[in-house]
Amino acid sequence: MCKTGLDAAPVIQNNRTLLPIRAIVEAFGGTIEWHAELRVVTMYLNDHEVSLQIGNGQGYVNGVQTAIDVSDSKVVPIIMSGRTLLPLRRRGKPWTTGGVGSCHANRNGAGLMCRPH
Repeated sequence: MCKTGLDAAPVIQNNRTLLPIRAIVEAFGGTIEWHAELRVVTMYLNDHEVSLQIGNGQGYVNGVQTAIDVSDSKVVPIIMSGRTLLPLRRRGKPWTTGGVGSCHANRNGAGLMCRPH
């Protein structure tokens, strides 16, 4: 189990929870790169690479294009208060196999408890 503090509160948008993803990925030993010119965030965790573009309903997992949510194209990564917020899961699947399993925010949104798969 991993406990981490968040520097921005989770947001619910289009019935999906979006989280400031950096704290979660880094808590599990992963790294994040931000490509400002493309508005793309790339996450590296457990030998997986995930790239997502702000406002785009498609992403790449290990180079393979995949929908963030096949049932709702409005579910996209966003920037809010200077933080990149991403859906933790893509339609019931974690972004990285063997990575973050389930997470629960505490009531004030300042912390998160996650369990790996």
